[in-house]
Amino acid sequence: MNIVKIVQEYNNNLDDNTVEKETADTFLRYLKSDFKYKRLYKLDKSLIEYFFAVWVPRYKNHLSQAKYFMQAFDKLIIYIDDVENLPNTLQMIKQYTEEYNRLYKMKHIIEVISGCPIVSYAPLIIDIDLYKDYKLKQGTPQNFTAQAKGYFMIEDINADGYINLKNLAKTKSYRILFSPDLLIDFRIGDILNIEIRRKALRLFWEIDRIIAYYPQRALTYLNT
Repeated sequence: MNIVKIVQEYNNNLDDNTVEKETADTFLRYLKSDFKYKRLYKLDKSLIEYFFAVWVPRYKNHLSQAKYFMQAFDKLIIYIDDVENLPNTLQMIKQYTEEYNRLYKMKHIIEVISGCPIVSYAPLIIDIDLYKDYKLKQGTPQNFTAQAKGYFMIEDINADGYINLKNLAKTKSYRILFSPDLLIDFRIGDILNIEIRRKALRLFWEIDRIIAYYPQRALTYLNT
């Protein structure tokens, strides 16, 4: 039996509204997103790492229960059984559990700084005042002279309160101002899919919108 059918069988036996069901649904969508996976009979490390490094950060806006999501994935992998080098795969899952806690924390901090009105995803809580300000900002012309968007990699973290980002498509660097106490969980090599802008006569850029926050290992797989 191929991997897609095995995961579908596993998924069909799960109760709705559980972390196990959410995890299996997410992995099943991933496998069905590429035709070549539909004929797959064995999971290899690169397929699983692409799922963790790129697919989950890209399509999961939040992951408030990263620990439970990854524990559920442990169970799914063991059920599939036919996994290349299973002990190493389980160790990789453990590493991503810790990584996700950091990645999604930093993504949410950037959302707050950029004015996103969503205070919490689970449960969904929207700050009405922030929402009004956000809508006003979207509809009001701003005095910005430069804008850029795409994939940016953190190449330097300065303790004085800024990070340097390199645009992976243009190899150009941008300096983003941050409060020093927010820098602790950034890592050199992290990759941000963002939109940035700079006001006239300003040295520093600011993040206008964040789409996804990736670990450094995503660089192997991202098409920038």
